[in-house]
Order: sequence, then structure tokens, then C-alpha cells
Amino acid sequence: MFKNKTDFRVCFDPFYGTDFGTRWLDESVPLELLCKPDINFFNTETMPDEDEYDCIITNIPFAKKIDVFRRLKLLKKPFCVLMPTNCYSRKFITENFKQTELQLLPIGNVNFYRADGKLATDKNGKKKPLPVSISFICWKMNFNLNDCEDPKRLFKSKELKFICEKKNIMPHGTKAQKIQKLNDAGYYTSDFEEILADETYEI
Repeated sequence: MFKNKTDFRVCFDPFYGTDFGTRWLDESVPLELLCKPDINFFNTETMPDEDEYDCIITNIPFAKKIDVFRRLKLLKKPFCVLMPTNCYSRKFITENFKQTELQLLPIGNVNFYRADGKLATDKNGKKKPLPVSISFICWKMNFNLNDCEDPKRLFKSKELKFICEKKNIMPHGTKAQKIQKLNDAGYYTSDFEEILADETYEI
């Protein structure tokens, strides 16, 4: 998705490493990735200098979404933020950015995982929460959508790789063999239909 973004050299991820959504960025973004463990996004003194990075690409802590978008407005840096799709028209975004200036890159339904690769549980302790539709909400990234790698396929391939690495599942072989291995481990194989249908796909 970012492979043809030659107008940016360094991307800054202020929330790097907090969950799966940010950990795959270092592999999929062919830009220098700026991330430091001691950064506080809301504290100017701990932030990198403005000229150290060109854009922000991150998965924000959703509980702080209002403060994050206010901060993004102040920084005036191009950004690409992973969010639930239904947030696109929410007040905390539209009061800070005009929708005509935003780009929405849909990814589709995704699951949430713990650091060990297990599906996260909901507040009732259910093992398999319903997938949530997410997208990249972008401002001044100026993506040429005709020239972008499919963000849904990119994200799903990284999600599948994450599962396989954490659970020691190597789904090579026929589509049926791959599906069986994931089914045995308790994952939603329907989420990976397009990727699993590709017999040449390897982790």
C-alpha cells in the first residue's frame, strides 16, 4: 500500500508496539520508521523534532481517540491512522478535519489478538469476538488508489503471518490443508479465503 510513496522518507509511529496493528508496519512500509519507547505523544518535550519525520502512520489507543485527533490537528503532519471504519464521520474527527480532505482506505473485518497470538476475549470472556470493520483514515497522504497495493490483502496477509508465527502453524500445501490447520487451531478461516486460495502464498 505504501510501496510507491516516494514523497515521504521517514514515518513516525508514536504508539509503536502496543498491539498487532502497529507491529506489522515496519515490514509493510518501505520508509524509515521512527519509534522510541520513551515518547509521549501528548508531551511536546518527549516528541521528535518536526523535521525528523514526514508523516505519522499508527494504530492509536482507541480510548484516547479524541485527544489523539486534537493532537494530530496541532501537529499538521500527514497521517494514516488505523481505526474502526464507522469512526470516519464521527465528531471527534470531523471537528478537526474536513471530510473532503480525508482518504478512507477500507481493510474490512479483522479480529483482535493478544501478544501470544490467541484471539482476544470480549467482556463476557467469549473466546471468539465478532470481527470489526477497520480502515486507514488518512490526511494529506495523497494516495493514488489505482497505484496502491490492496490494503485489505496486505493487512490479512500480515495477520495470517502473525498467527502462524505465534502458534507455530505453517499453512503451506493445498488450500484444504491450510484451512484444516487453521481450523484445528480455532481461527476464522473465512477471513483468509482470498489468501488461502492462492496456492503460491507462503508465510
